[in-house]
Amino acid sequence: RILTAVSGEFGWRGESPEVDVFVFDELGREVKGYPFSMRDTPQGRIFTLELKRDHCAAIVRKRG
Repeated sequence: RILTAVSGEFGWRGESPEVDVFVFDELGREVKGYPFSMRDTPQGRIFTLELKRDHCAAIVRKRG
């Protein structure tokens, strides 16, 4: 899993996993349906998150 409190591009080099993205607000409440983008590159799948101030996120690989 990847944990972040900053916006950016994230992923696992050479892999293209399916993921769940969880975003939390400044009070620790999950923000359902927070937007993120995904694109496949020759280096693997890249996930882009633009987090609001005081938000954080967990990008979790799905099993299987």
